[in-house]
Amino acid sequence: MQSVDEFMRTFLNARVAEEEREQASRAPFRRLFYTDDCHWDSRLYTLDMLKGERIISIQSSVAGASVVTELKAPPLPTVQRFRYHLKTSGNNWLIGGVERQCPVCNGEGDEGCVVCKGKHWMGILEKGRS
Repeated sequence: MQSVDEFMRTFLNARVAEEEREQASRAPFRRLFYTDDCHWDSRLYTLDMLKGERIISIQSSVAGASVVTELKAPPLPTVQRFRYHLKTSGNNWLIGGVERQCPVCNGEGDEGCVVCKGKHWMGILEKGRS
């Protein structure tokens, strides 16, 4: 079975390749309706952002693994962190959910945070988790 690290690196590279394909397929549409200097709906910084996502930590357990990554979100100097929840599926890993570090308390887990209420993370996309 592929290691968690290998799976995540493969995923991150494949996601960049998919975004490159998506942007290339949208190029004729953009040329038809937008000037070259109009960046509305262009996903201008998406590739740079995705190319810069890197693995910060990996925690494995019997139930699966969680991987924390960080990326810079241009044009701002902000750093965003994400936590991927992985599950095994046969002889492979699959992403079962993704959380974003709370942007209000910056993942400090302040009990008074109106967004994460002290949980550090938000936006769980996995069914059955709270």
